[in-house]
Amino acid sequence: MPKKVMPIHAVKDWNTLTSIANQGYADGLECLASIDLLERANAPKVIAGVNEDGLALTLRLLVNSTLFRLHVFVVRAFAEVRHPDDRHLRAAITFLQQNGRLDEVPWPVHRERLEKAIWVFDRALVDERLARLKHMRNKQLAHFAIYETDGGPNYTDLFEFAKLTASIWEHLGYGAQQIMIDMEDQLKAYRRSAETFWSAFHVAPADQ
Repeated sequence: MPKKVMPIHAVKDWNTLTSIANQGYADGLECLASIDLLERANAPKVIAGVNEDGLALTLRLLVNSTLFRLHVFVVRAFAEVRHPDDRHLRAAITFLQQNGRLDEVPWPVHRERLEKAIWVFDRALVDERLARLKHMRNKQLAHFAIYETDGGPNYTDLFEFAKLTASIWEHLGYGAQQIMIDMEDQLKAYRRSAETFWSAFHVAPADQ
């Protein structure tokens, strides 16, 4: 008979969970800020200015690098827990799903946010967008192999699923009592910075 594979519980205490929640909040915020950056980079007045200054190749490098990082951040959050030192989102959710674990949370408001994190995670885990993103990651990012683009993820898949993943991190952060500020409020500083950065390239498109 094949040897039974025992599940790995990488997170064994609440201190580890809170450290994951802290890092996860930062990851989620970076994902949202990356989406904002990419959307601004695609604005017609930015494209016109970049082309006028002969910076199209540099812009493409910036966009590709940001897309790569965003894609990896999202997919790795849902990877199986394989090692005792895993510290990604699924490792945290696995800890919370242990029998009686949420009963250890004294405040209902925090317990509700952790329950919400689990609920959203479970649905995201079987989302077809994740399957497509993971397949592309395996074939084009983590490795390089023959990849059929038909039926693959598009930018909307990546951006919307990244926002969903960030919402799980946010619920986890609130539930673990590690954050007190919504990501949307934190994003304001990133948006101001991005607006200042991209405004340097603003040029009205030629057809206007």
